[in-house]
Amino acid sequence: FQERMLHWPAGIRDTDGVWAKHWYESVEKSTGFKPFTLKSGPIPTGLEALYDACRALHDQLHPHRLVADARDR
Repeated sequence: FQERMLHWPAGIRDTDGVWAKHWYESVEKSTGFKPFTLKSGPIPTGLEALYDACRALHDQLHPHRLVADARDR
């Protein structure tokens, strides 16, 4: 890990790929990561099954996550 990985200059990059011009505007404008924001509320209609499948995988992987401090486990 290097601190410089957390920030970058705004703009288009050679590595953005052919689809970038169609959906990448916010990434082109970004210069770093935003702070985490916890989201709450109901799962959008029609996405409940997808949420359940993803949640099951998350719950299976979560015990194996890397943590900075054993107190975070």
